[in-house]
Amino acid sequence: MVRRILLGVVLVAVGLALINGAVVAQLPGEWVPSTLVLGQKYVSAEGAVLCGVFGLGLILLAFTSYRHRLWVILAILYGILNVAVQVDRYYGGRGDVLPAVAFRVVATVLMAILFPTRIRPASSVTRRPVARSLAGAGQASAGQRPT
Repeated sequence: MVRRILLGVVLVAVGLALINGAVVAQLPGEWVPSTLVLGQKYVSAEGAVLCGVFGLGLILLAFTSYRHRLWVILAILYGILNVAVQVDRYYGGRGDVLPAVAFRVVATVLMAILFPTRIRPASSVTRRPVARSLAGAGQASAGQRPT
């Protein structure tokens, strides 16, 4: 239960970061509050509209992540790719990407650790199948006793 809640919190944080990146990149500068621009410096999403839609999807599935494992896998893959892009930018001469790399590494590692491995059973009572003989069923229907 704790893993599910923690994974939901991480998915909401990553989803908000993706939506923040899309808002900062797509809206005119005078419409965007300065706190979102500052937040973009620390979480650094790529800013595409697709990232905003993906972020909204992550927020919506944050509480049913055990049923939608593919989205969690996509979020982990996106985190790995984003870390690779940010590290490439760092070695390209941009030193301001270190907070974003730290955020993405922590979020991706937490999603990988908290990844849903199995679905909980619907009930705690497990029923074992009862073995039945077809020969005994035919004799019982004819009025005879099974031997």
